[in-house]
Amino acid sequence: MALDGMMMHYLSFELRDALIGGKVDKINQPQKDMLVIGFRTDSGNKKLLLSASAVSARVNLTNEQIENPSVPPMFCMLLRKHLMSARLTDIVSPDCERVMIFTFECRNEFGDMTERRLAVEIMGKHSNIVLTDDKNVITDAVKRIDFTTSKARQILPGLRYELPPAQDKLDPLNTPVDAIVSAILSCGDMPLDKAILQSLRGFSPVVCREISYSVIKNRDTSVSLLSEDEKIKLKVVLSRLLSEPPVPCLALDPKSKRPIEFAFMQLHQYENGAVTRDLPSFSELIETAFMERAKLDMQKRRQDDVLKILINASARISRKSAAQKAELEACREKDKFKKYGDLISANIWRLSKGASSCTLDDYFDGGEITIPLDVMLTPSQNAQRYYKKYRKADTAEKILTAQIADCENELKYIDSVFDELSRADTAAQINEVRSELVSQGYVRPQSGAKQQKTPPSQPMKFVSDDGLPILCGRNNVQNDTLTLKTARNGYIWLHSKDIPGSHTVIMAEADVVPDRTLLQAAIIAATYCKASEAEKVPVDYTLIKHVKKPSGAKPGMVIYTDQKTLFVSPDKDLAERLKA
Repeated sequence: MALDGMMMHYLSFELRDALIGGKVDKINQPQKDMLVIGFRTDSGNKKLLLSASAVSARVNLTNEQIENPSVPPMFCMLLRKHLMSARLTDIVSPDCERVMIFTFECRNEFGDMTERRLAVEIMGKHSNIVLTDDKNVITDAVKRIDFTTSKARQILPGLRYELPPAQDKLDPLNTPVDAIVSAILSCGDMPLDKAILQSLRGFSPVVCREISYSVIKNRDTSVSLLSEDEKIKLKVVLSRLLSEPPVPCLALDPKSKRPIEFAFMQLHQYENGAVTRDLPSFSELIETAFMERAKLDMQKRRQDDVLKILINASARISRKSAAQKAELEACREKDKFKKYGDLISANIWRLSKGASSCTLDDYFDGGEITIPLDVMLTPSQNAQRYYKKYRKADTAEKILTAQIADCENELKYIDSVFDELSRADTAAQINEVRSELVSQGYVRPQSGAKQQKTPPSQPMKFVSDDGLPILCGRNNVQNDTLTLKTARNGYIWLHSKDIPGSHTVIMAEADVVPDRTLLQAAIIAATYCKASEAEKVPVDYTLIKHVKKPSGAKPGMVIYTDQKTLFVSPDKDLAERLKA
């Protein structure tokens, strides 16, 4: 997903209409390879974003509030020196290349009027922003390129600025369509989209695929096998594309809504694999594509951070539980210690101090038994030693049994947080999961940082085909609020049986709930649980009055009685249809 030469060409006209004649009011450098230049124009203040990032190089007008560093970088200070209060006089994108040159009218050190140019090169990892003087001599650049980086083209202060080497391709804006078609058809056995990409300058792969799709759909056909009708259709498609007004179009993933591609023409090649949106301007198209992707990437990083916390917590609790179970296994010998103490006490008259062991009649299991003794202790002291071991093991067994149960409950809780994190699809919901972990002591709160107060999100709301509302919690805190505070005693409560998932409540008295609504609520509960991909999921249901929260239980953890069970198949389509 990158700007091609044709989009840069159309974008330059859009920026000319918005910015020409405007004066530079502010210059900031939020990131090492990003500039934001503020202009005062007749139509109001505008901000131009220039990025030379390897993964998100772009040029566009922006409304985003981007945080700036406390100390401006040196390149930013240089631009402020030369361009503050300068008037923008021209914007060009030469020869359908991915370069845009901004020309400014400003005053030099002696107060004389002169020109400065800012060249923005959008070329992937080779992207750059270069400041030159009126004689095209480089003043400086965001990325200095020396001989160690490139032997073909250096970008250093004092050198003359030259455009990147032109591609050996046709300029679609200055070449007749017949000549373009002939060049494409001369590519022989090459696939049509590859032939277009090789022949024309300024067309990205997605545009070449779209042209190919318009001519031959999804057929994998080489240029040499095109029929006469398809050759005519290719000419018509290219003529229309180069003569009609461009359409800023964005293709989105239908599930995640993540931007897939954008172009200066409508995109149909993805068919049902994407949804497309036409936007009013190229700046808005670029802003939406890159900012939305940046937000989704940030969301994924936040989700990964919380996921790492959960994985570490789960591993730590599992290790603790395993160690406790090993200690508990050692406590299984406690009855043997009591037996040794009883046998020594019963035969104390036969024993004397200094013996390392004794062989006695086993009154409990029959036969004889050899018991180890401490030579430094008397027989009575040896008996007390074994009684002490017995009491210690007995106490440890009771404590360890309770601790292991606590660990098992904690693992169930962590498992429930895993489940709610997997369903968190916004930054706010991820932050709620993190806040829950902070409140439970799994994450240390940020010291000195201002805690941003955000209103709690609301449970998901559905309306059954019978018109009854159904609420479903998004996370454990919501589950508690919904079940213990919002719902009334006579409402029906549903939850996947022995599986982490959302609390689901039919917000109506049980005696007025039809079977269809009960079944749909069970399907919703199954859809929003950890086993949502299973073919059948058991879902328990009971009245709210039978649902209790044990004292000290983790968020979302409840116990319930008087339940019945339905076996239903999760259905995301039904859940989406019923969602209010």
